[in-house]
Amino acid sequence: MRQAQGIEKAKASGVYKGRPVDAELRNRVRELLAAGLGIRAVARHAACSTTTVMKVRDELAQR
Repeated sequence: MRQAQGIEKAKASGVYKGRPVDAELRNRVRELLAAGLGIRAVARHAACSTTTVMKVRDELAQR
């Protein structure tokens, strides 16, 4: 409870931002998805997790 309050306060003041997005990786995943590769194949070629590939795919679907 106390930790969550501290994190919330830090986020509000712009101190706690989390891990930055790897734009290069996301672009590579987008290219591979556009080429028609499956989720596991994209993950293998981009050297990332299938979860990352699915997140990028879902972001593209929302646009």
